[in-house]
Formats: sequence, C-alpha cells, structure tokens
Amino acid sequence: MSRGTTTGAEPPMLARALITLGAPLVVWLVRHAPLDSLEAHGTATVGDLTVGLAPVATGFLLVEVFAALLPSARALRSSGPDGRARLTRWAMVASAGALAFQLLGVALFWNRLGELTLGSALALVAINVPFTLGLAWLARVVSRQGLANGYAVLFAAHALPVELVLDHPYGRLAGLGVCVGSMAVVAATLRSPKATQRRGELVLRAPLCGLLPITLTGGLLLLPYSLGSSLEQLLPLDALEHFLPGRPQHVLVLAVSVVLLSVACSWAFHRPDTVAPLFPGMDAFTVREAVREALPYTVMALSALTVGATLVERSMGAPLLGYLPGLAYLTALLLDVRDERLARERLGRLVPVWDEHRAYALGPLQKALEDAQIPVHARAAYYRPLVQLAGPLVPLTLMVPPAHATAALEVLTARNAAFQEQLAGHAPSTF
Repeated sequence: MSRGTTTGAEPPMLARALITLGAPLVVWLVRHAPLDSLEAHGTATVGDLTVGLAPVATGFLLVEVFAALLPSARALRSSGPDGRARLTRWAMVASAGALAFQLLGVALFWNRLGELTLGSALALVAINVPFTLGLAWLARVVSRQGLANGYAVLFAAHALPVELVLDHPYGRLAGLGVCVGSMAVVAATLRSPKATQRRGELVLRAPLCGLLPITLTGGLLLLPYSLGSSLEQLLPLDALEHFLPGRPQHVLVLAVSVVLLSVACSWAFHRPDTVAPLFPGMDAFTVREAVREALPYTVMALSALTVGATLVERSMGAPLLGYLPGLAYLTALLLDVRDERLARERLGRLVPVWDEHRAYALGPLQKALEDAQIPVHARAAYYRPLVQLAGPLVPLTLMVPPAHATAALEVLTARNAAFQEQLAGHAPSTF
C-alpha cells in the first residue's frame, strides 16, 4: 500500500508549526526534569541518566553499513518502500541491541564505582527504555503532523549550542550574535547558486560529503589526548601540543584535513560507476566530470567554515568549531521548514509517497513526477546532504497531493525499476 493512502484531518499550518517547535521543547523539559539520582551522591536530571536517540541512530547506521557490504542485502537499500521498510525493521532490532549494550556499559561503570545495586539497574532500564521509545514515537508524530522530518527536528534541537550562548566570555548577547552570524553564513553557503550543480537530470547539492570532514577532523585531532596515558609511550604527545586549539599550526592542520577528507568522502558518496546507471544516456565519465565540477565549491565551503570558526574562537576566546555542525543542522532545518510551509500553501495537503536515502537520486525521481504532471515537494532537501550517513533516519521524502499519491508511487516505482535493471543485479553500495 502506498504511504500516501493515509487518511485523517489535515492539521492547520499553525498546528503543524506548533508541533514542530513544541516537540523539542517537550523533550527539553523532560530531559531537565529532576529526579533522585541513582548514584550515591547529589541529584540528577532525566537527561543525565538517559541515552536518548543514540541507540536508534546507531542501529540504523549499523544496518545500513551491513546492507551496503552484504551483496544479498544491497538491493533493499534502493528497491523502494518495501525494501526500505524491511531494513527499518532490522534497524529497530539493532537499536534495541544498541540500547542494551549502552545500558550494560553504564551498569559496568557504576559497578566499578561500587554504586550498582539491583534497584539502580532496574531504574536505569525503567527510565531509558520508555524515554528512547518515546523519542522515536515523537519523531514519528512530528514527521506526520509537523513541517519537517521528526528525527531531523530532535537531532537539531539536541545540538543547539546553549552553552555557547550562556557561557560566552563576552556575555550572552555576544554568544547569541555569534550563533546567528554563523547560521547566516551557513544559509548563504547552502543557498548560493554555486551550491547546486546540474547536468541533465543529475543534481549535485553541496556539500557533497555532508559535514563529515568537519566532525571527523575534530575527533581525529582529539583522539591522542582522549586515549590519555595509554599512548604516552607510543606517541610524542609533547610535540603534538603545538597542534592544540589556539596554536597557529592547529588552523593549518584543520584546513588540510578538511580538504583531504572532503575530496575523499565526496567521491565515496558519488561513485561514478554506481551513480551513472540512474541516468539514461549518462556514463561514468560524465558523472565523474560533474562531480569534479561540483567538488571545488564543497571543498571551499567546508574549508572556509572550518577556518572561519577557528579564527572566531581565537579572537573571542569561546569555542565555536565544535558547535558548527549543530548550527548548520539547525540552519538547514529552518530552510526546509520554510520550503515545506510554502509548498503546502501552494499545493495544499501533501502526503509522503517515497523515502530516498541517495541524495543524487532526487533529480531523476522529481523529473519523473514532473513529466507525469504530478506536483511534488522534496522534504529535507537542505538537511539530508549535510548528514550523508544518516540517510535512513532523515531521508529525502517526496510528497504529493493525496489525489496523486497512487499515480506518483507507480511512476517512482517504474523509474526506480529501470535503474535496478540497468544495474544488472549489482545493487549499489554507495551511501
């Protein structure tokens, strides 16, 4: 059955906006609700003792990697709603396993501190299981009744740089100004005409690699110090101090790392031999040339954002680079919410008919609907390219008026079937 066959009253635009904004507020209130600590000292909040949506994100990512590596499961990743639904069921099982594993880690930590009791273990499970399930349910409600993907809303809200505003050395107003200014720069970067490269039906939207180079670079540079004394005998940690934040060498290392990772990840997510079969009459060479033309803007944009954030850190004495991904996610989410509001005002009620995790597949799928004279809106068009590995949780969702839902699903299924046929049974492993 088509996803678009769902029935029910259409929430007014104001209600959709309130649901979209209210969901993260509810989560914030619950996370900050005080309760008796399970530890022997002090008090804690629900957020201190819960793992949130981390197990869900872990479960979906594990299943996606597993399906990409296992030939017999690869076709499920691009075979349409039925294949994606099957992977989603696997991901839910994997998420339950990830939740159990993370709770076990917390329990072992408490056990080493001598604070683990049967009561605290049961309380840990009693708090985390309903909280994580509640977040997943809330994300589903927002996706159906709000103006954006529910997981995108909750992830962006969780990454809000509250500490940057509250603890800024020049005051909260300065911290807020840094956040707003950073978001304005990100918005200009994402909306620039150079951010979108078109070659026929192939549409490449920057950054081709998402924000992965920035997050990977930050983690890699801190890895030697996070491992601590275990590496003191193996690595010259004293020499590496020259590359710590605040040193001139740190900016150079950041820039070089982001450039190299941007190039590598962009090609990994857009392998020409995998992308080309989706486009009739287009070969791998043509796709390779298109990626080469789009790549400089991705490299320039991510490098400029990284270096700019680092220079702001040095001039104002407040961390910004670590908050940059969260600010970028929030910016993309707001742009998507604006576009969906405009689409609903123009087209009326919209229902989802197709979830697509391949960012490069949006162009031909939209073109197929336009050729069939079916109006369409793509949800998460800005957000999805930023989170390349999170495609299953925050896919590109094609939405159409209910009267066109059945026809749209038929058109998209036929277009995707042609792609599968051109692959000759070799399903893509590209994310």
